[in-house]
Amino acid sequence: MENQLITLDDFEEYFVEEQRDYILGFNYNVSESLTERLGLPKDKHGALLSIIAELLVAHEQGKAVSYSRRKVFYCGLKRYCGGGYTYARVLKWVSWLEEAGYIYNRIAPPRPPHEGERGTQSTMRATPKLLEACRGLLLTAVRRECLCLNGPDRKKLDYNETEETIAMRREVEEINSHLRDVQFDVRLDGVGKTERHICIPHRSSRTNEPMQLYIPHLEPSIRRVFCRASFDCGGRLFGPWQNIPKRQRQFMTINGELTVEPDYPSLHARLAYALSGCPLRINDDPYDVGGGFDREQGKYALLISFNARNERSAVYSIAAKLSLTYADAANLYQQVVVHNWPINQFLSKDKGVVLQKIDSDIAIKVMQACQRDGIPVLPVHDSFIVPQRAESLTREHMDRAWSWAVDHSPY
Repeated sequence: MENQLITLDDFEEYFVEEQRDYILGFNYNVSESLTERLGLPKDKHGALLSIIAELLVAHEQGKAVSYSRRKVFYCGLKRYCGGGYTYARVLKWVSWLEEAGYIYNRIAPPRPPHEGERGTQSTMRATPKLLEACRGLLLTAVRRECLCLNGPDRKKLDYNETEETIAMRREVEEINSHLRDVQFDVRLDGVGKTERHICIPHRSSRTNEPMQLYIPHLEPSIRRVFCRASFDCGGRLFGPWQNIPKRQRQFMTINGELTVEPDYPSLHARLAYALSGCPLRINDDPYDVGGGFDREQGKYALLISFNARNERSAVYSIAAKLSLTYADAANLYQQVVVHNWPINQFLSKDKGVVLQKIDSDIAIKVMQACQRDGIPVLPVHDSFIVPQRAESLTREHMDRAWSWAVDHSPY
């Protein structure tokens, strides 16, 4: 679409804050002793226990569990959610739980989703009867597919294995094997902790209302998420700690140690300049575009331009993001183009996801180097949370990973 609205998180997963409900995904299991305690029917696929486990996890967060009642929703998700995650099994066990008095079930009215959007899902909540019956039971996290491929609507897609996917999965699994020994926390007044979650007071970015962020902290792991149905697009690393707001991340600890978060400033802009053969000098600022626009406006306009498919789409999105008239947005866009003329090959040509693939390759290299040196590290796209004692060595690894990426890029 020529006027498609481009946003800065178009190619990333939604943050926890944006999820009003817990999305059923069979990411947890509950002890099989529950089968005898509740007199549960036989379920060789474990779908019923997974549903109950996620009802308990959602209850801890004060959320309902959302699930789909559309057959097409479940197509291709076996890779990500296991063999029990099917339309027939989910609806069968939801119905059984409701009839047994273990859930409150709200069935959403049928409404097909618009193109590029998800339809309204049904929701369920654990009743006091289920919560009492499950008191004291052990929940365990299930390690599923760590190499994810999303389509244009963010729906996860199945894919054929290749030498490339096998190699990338092996990289992520090796990183996750080290992350299992990492324990992170947030040492700040008002931050609580449950068995499974760090609970952070927060204000919604959409409504400004007070809320709680629930960050899973047991056995941290990452997933590498590609988009546009292509392993050449995206590929960033995602972990639950990334939903901790930046102002709270400065109070994080790793294995009891205070942390720092070295980053790559203006990463995509600097990457584009380096790949164009015109590396930015120390005092160069790609966001300070002039023309009466402030640096923050220049920053958003440039980042949107990396992701836009054409000039018209970029201007339309800049106007929406910065609440400008179309004429002012067009003027700002021209300032961006003129100020950053050496990287015009990256502007309004849908290169944002390509730059994400390169920055994700950099993150993999940094993680591998830190772990070889025994540095516990948690990635946040273009930054890395590490103990204070390891800041200098981490920056050295970041510099080497940067040089490797620039030298090995196809540009």
